[in-house]
Parts: sequence; C-alpha cells; structure tokens
Amino acid sequence: MLEGPASTIVGTVGASGIPHASRAWGTWVLLHGTRLRFLLPASDARACADIAETGRVAFTATIVDTLRSVQVKGVDARVEGPATAEDRVLHEGYAAGFFRAVHDTDGSDVAALRNMIPAALVAVECEVAAVFDQTPGPTAGASLT
Repeated sequence: MLEGPASTIVGTVGASGIPHASRAWGTWVLLHGTRLRFLLPASDARACADIAETGRVAFTATIVDTLRSVQVKGVDARVEGPATAEDRVLHEGYAAGFFRAVHDTDGSDVAALRNMIPAALVAVECEVAAVFDQTPGPTAGASLT
C-alpha cells in the first residue's frame, strides 16, 4: 500500500512545535519494513528544515477510491539529498498510478494533475517507529505495529 499510487501526505514539526504538511511523490519500503524512503518537493524548505531539526515525520498514505489509510510515525528522519535517477524512475511510476486513480475516482484531467509535480525532488529516509490504521471508521487510530 505504501509503495502504490496512494495519496501521501508527510507531516513534520520543527523545534518550535509548529506543524507542517507536504505531499510525498513516491515511497519505498526498505529493510523489510523497518525504514521508508520517500520524495518531497526540493522547494519545501520548511519540511526539510523541520526534518533536520527534529528527525520526526508522520507519513500518511490513503488509497484514493476506498480511503483505506495507514499512518507511519518515523524517527531518525533525514534528507538524503536530491532524488537519484532510480528515484525519478520510481517517482514517474508512482505519479502515473496516482493520477490515474484520481482520474478514475473523480474524472480529473490527468494532464492538468501532472502540473502538480514539483520541478525537483529530495529523498528522505526514516526509521519506522509505529504504524496505525487511519481508515475512517471504528478502527481508526488502532496500532498496526
């Protein structure tokens, strides 16, 4: 689910305690589920600064048509640097699948949606500390760890 064409939002918080949200543009589960790698807009200086200050992220993935959702609490997060060529290939597959899912759900024009893609991306990696069900309903918030 995390590596598929889900809507992915990353929450960060800096030392000031003020929260910030950004969209991720591709996610990869590493080391048998103990780490995540995801792409953020390089232009999101706030998210990058928050990660550098606290090393904490809250990563939420939601399947577009069913709203099935999970949230990963990440620690030891760090910006690894610009997206690699391999990251960009995986990102293109993610974006194509995500935009297709949005189009299939609400009819949005895929060409218009592609205008959302940031010009440059950075890779972030974090250690998975906890996983929660965030699907709307009676089990929302339940631990999946």
